[in-house]
Formats: sequence, C-alpha cells, structure tokens
Amino acid sequence: MPTDYDDVIEKFGRPKGGYVLKETDVSRLHGALPDPYLVFLTEIGIGVWMDGFFQLVEPEKYQPIVEMIFEGDREFKPSDIRIVGFSAFGSILAWSPRLWRIDINVLFHSVGCLYLFKERPNIDAGNAFGNALYGVDAGANDTPDDDGKPLFRRALKAYGALPFGQIYAPKLHPALGGPATVDNFRPASALEALALAVQAAPFMLVDTPRIVRQIG
Repeated sequence: MPTDYDDVIEKFGRPKGGYVLKETDVSRLHGALPDPYLVFLTEIGIGVWMDGFFQLVEPEKYQPIVEMIFEGDREFKPSDIRIVGFSAFGSILAWSPRLWRIDINVLFHSVGCLYLFKERPNIDAGNAFGNALYGVDAGANDTPDDDGKPLFRRALKAYGALPFGQIYAPKLHPALGGPATVDNFRPASALEALALAVQAAPFMLVDTPRIVRQIG
C-alpha cells in the first residue's frame, strides 16, 4: 500500500466495485498526475467510496469530457488536464500539473481553480493531490436542492447506492429548466450523462463569489 495516501485509505477504505490499473495504462499518465497517485492506481485502484458519494475513475476514459469543456480555452489546455473522480451528481475533481486542482460543476456549469487566484502552499504536488482526495467527503461536494438542502442522502434512499461508473443524472438539466429535486434525478451511466450535461450551457470560470469569464 502506498504510504503517501495511507490516511486516505484509512478514512475511506479501498474503493469498491472498480479495479486496479495496469502499468501500461498508468504509463500514459506519467507527468499528468503525481507519481504517488500512479502507484495508488496500480496497487489500490479506482472505484466507489461512501455508497457512491464519490468515485475515483480511469482518467483516460473521461478525457473526452475534458476536451468538450476546455477546447479552445486560453488558460486551460485539455491535454494538461485529467479527471480524477467525481461526486454522485457529477461534480468533477480534475488535476493539472501546471494548475493543480480544478473543480468542475456540470450542473451549474462552473469551473474553479484556486491557484489561478492565490499562491500555492509550500507543499509538493503529491501532497496537494493527497489533500484533495482526503477532502472529497466534505459537505461542499454534496449538491444542494432548490432550497439549498443537500441531496445525496435523499437520492441514496430513493435510488440506492451507486455502482461504479454511474451518477445521479438529471432527467432535465437545470440549465434547461429542470429542478434540483430528487425526483429530477436518476442513476445513469456517468460517461454518457456527463457528456450530455456539459453541452447544456457554457462553463464559467469562478473565483467564488465572483464570475471571472466564460471558458473557451
């Protein structure tokens, strides 16, 4: 077990329902993700944590989503960004070796990148990445309903735990008038649901609460 992320495994356990990546798959990710995480992928692997509240995924499989969001952008280059995982409602944790953590919300079409706007902490990229993984259970990762109340527990009760590769996807995307209510979500294939969601509206770069500019 890689000692760099022992605290992450102690907190969440091993990801469930997924698989470990082969060395040949990981070799394509050298330079794109921190080396300690590449070891994690081959020894621990990807899969679901917390009944699907968050799941780690194979970055190359979801690269088309990155390209759809960031194609043509002057600061965010798709070739520089990899999706690490996402929440039950598709809030994406991505990583860039140049920009570090990138947060992508496909329901509200926002992109957050903290270190575009402030100085990086005095730690290496591997530790920063580990900190990002350790915090994926935070309340901020839950999706609020139209009244601002978290949705995950109610969706879990209504639809059951998410298997690996699925999210709770909107039947009608909020950008197209759909409500943020449990009834407007259902389990669906994550790749297809994310591809549909990202096309619903342009993405905006945010430095909360400020909207900075449109992506692309």
